[in-house]
Formats: sequence, C-alpha cells, structure tokens
Amino acid sequence: MKRNYGYTLIEWMIAIVIGLFIFGGLMSLYVISNETTQDSLDNGELQENGRIGMNLLLRDLRMAGFWGDYTGVPLSLGAGVTLSTAASTLSSSSDCLDSRSIGSFPSASGNLRSAWTLHVNASGSKGSSLACINLASGAAFSPDSDIIDIKRAQGNSIADATALDSSHFYIAANIQALNFFKGSETRPTITAMPNRQVWEYIRHIYYISSQNSVPELHMMYLTDSIQDTAIVRGIERIRILFAIDSTITPDGVIDSYIAPENVTQQQWDERRVLGARLFLLVRSIDVSNKYVNQNTYALGDISYTPADNYRRLLLQSTVIFNNSGDSTQ
Repeated sequence: MKRNYGYTLIEWMIAIVIGLFIFGGLMSLYVISNETTQDSLDNGELQENGRIGMNLLLRDLRMAGFWGDYTGVPLSLGAGVTLSTAASTLSSSSDCLDSRSIGSFPSASGNLRSAWTLHVNASGSKGSSLACINLASGAAFSPDSDIIDIKRAQGNSIADATALDSSHFYIAANIQALNFFKGSETRPTITAMPNRQVWEYIRHIYYISSQNSVPELHMMYLTDSIQDTAIVRGIERIRILFAIDSTITPDGVIDSYIAPENVTQQQWDERRVLGARLFLLVRSIDVSNKYVNQNTYALGDISYTPADNYRRLLLQSTVIFNNSGDSTQ
C-alpha cells in the first residue's frame, strides 16, 4: 500500500523563499509601472495645459490692434476717434489703468496701447500699475513673469439687426472714423458714419498667480467693469520679447527681439514692433517625490532654476502681429 507523505520543513522554507522572490518581483513591476503611468499622466497634463495657454495668448496677440476698417494711427482721442458717454465716463474704479493712468479707452493724455506688458519682478511685485488685479487672499504673483494687456476688436462684424449685449462695449468703424460705445447705447447710424461696421471690443489682461502652491493663468476682461477668471492651471511663468525692425528706414523685417521694458514709444509709433516671441513655463500640479528638478529654464532673457519635485515643460512660439500697421502702442 502506497503511503502519502507531507512536505518537509526544508521544502516549505524553499517554497516560501521562492514565493517571496516572485512577490518581490511583482511588486517591483507594479511600482515601476505605477511610476511610469504617473510620469505619463504628468507629461500629458503639462502638454495639454501648455497647449491651451499658448493658443489663448497667441490668438490674442496675433490680433492685437485690430480696429475693423479704421486705418488711422496712432489711436488717440480726436483725429477721428470718439467715445460714447458710457465709454468716456467709465470710472477708474471699474477700469484698469496702465503706467500712464490710461485705461481701456483712448485718452487726451496718451495713445491707446493695443499690446502692453508689465513685468513682475523677482520679489513678486508689479508696482502700482494695473491696480485692478486683486489677488485672492493668500495668493501671490508669479515672480519674474510678465502681465500681458491686449486690446482689440473681436470676430466678424455684427449686423445691425443683431441685438448687442448691454454690459459689453463695441466699436463702430469705417476707414476714417472709430467710435467706442456700450451695447446699452445707440450705435452710430450709417448716416452719421457712412459705411461703418460694428465689432465687439475686448480687453484681456493675462497674469499668473499661485494659491496653495498651484500656479494658474488668469484672464481679466472688460464688461461693466473689469472681471477676473482663472483659465488654465499649471502655467507658472510668462515672458514675452518683442520683434523689432531696427533699420534706419523701416523695411518690415525683424532685426532683433528685445525685452518689453526696452521698447521705446518711438518704436511703437513708427510701427517697428512687428511681433513677439512668447515663452511659457508649465508646471505639474502635484509633486513627483522621486523626481528632483534642478533644470535651468531659459525664458528669453530670464533664466530660472528650481530645486523641487515638480516636473516642468518650457514652450516657445513666435507670433507676427497681423495689425502691426495699426495702433499697437
């Protein structure tokens, strides 16, 4: 009769050791797979957030200074440019004033800047300009980053039969005249302004702030007053360099890219600012504990070397102003 024997202690120990090796191998594969998946998610998030932010900024910059059919330059009050009652009486508390105390509309004291930037220094201070930007409690400006202010007409012209939004502003323009008015007011008639067309007027101010260690791109926009909305998380820094035609007689060819602080009023007035080179630094929302970021990122003339556990992606693109012959002041 055949007798059945159980496993010996040595056999059990060998089996346990083999099992531990197999379990350890499986756990290593799981950890590696999990880290690879997280890296892929982080990289995908960086690319998607960067793509959205870059597309928004490039679209606005490309069309900066579009004023419909109006061809007058520079864009200053008088000389064909007029304001309705609502546009001329918009209070400074509802507007956003630049370094010259000029807001969303042309002023007798200076030309309207269709594209303008304000630099936030390394300490996170922007000075007193654009005081309308009120950061949430605990939020801070992204240091060494630019604030970009863009003004332009938007989209296709609006048919006279189309009702206008009473809280938005519009322009009526022909070749020789340009009028800013509010949707609640009566638009200029064809008799008063022959061959005029109407477009919505927009002003967008882009800036970056962070709260709870998460940077995000904000956009301020003009209605009855300046409104603020967060649009893309993870955008950490913006830097812009303007494309300059520096030949004695302007020939429409880009000769150099310079920091916005160094662009002179004469270069704007002579239509020497032809475009811009835009740099966007995108940061992951969450840390990657086993990743140490000590890379140096060159945003044009500014370099940044973090020492943390966040992944980053630096994007760069160049845009030509479609309306560089208009009032990009």
